[in-house]
Amino acid sequence: MVSTNGGTRKVALYAMQSPENWFEDAGSGQLVNGFVRVELDPSFAQTVNAAAGYHVFLTPKGDSEGLYVANETLQGFEVHEQRGGHSNIAFDYRIMAKRLGYENLRLADVTEQFKKQEAQRKIARRPAQPPAAPRPGQAKLTPPVGSTSRPISVQSH
Repeated sequence: MVSTNGGTRKVALYAMQSPENWFEDAGSGQLVNGFVRVELDPSFAQTVNAAAGYHVFLTPKGDSEGLYVANETLQGFEVHEQRGGHSNIAFDYRIMAKRLGYENLRLADVTEQFKKQEAQRKIARRPAQPPAAPRPGQAKLTPPVGSTSRPISVQSH
């Protein structure tokens, strides 16, 4: 979950396993005379640091001279056909950008945190201990307040 709109909105994001903290988005576009500008989804843009750079992967949906990305900005990027092509083909794209606030994190060592969590899980999984048997010489054990049980008489040996 990540905050957007200055913290007033929370959005769920799902991630692939990676040594760095990347967020991804995907979409489709259409060249018009060999060119199109693709704007980043505003909510996605608030979750990443586009200023740290991002990667765009293109998949043409038809025959062309090839596609390339140019003029990457904080708001979006341009897709051009190579060799000055003028086709009007559709394409899909995938964008990867560093998560805002985690730009320099890579393979963070979480060993100690993991050990603490495991220790807490082991404590939580321990079965409840049965009550201790009465010691010789105890006359009566009184059940807790609110219990429907009656007092138990115990005789010493």
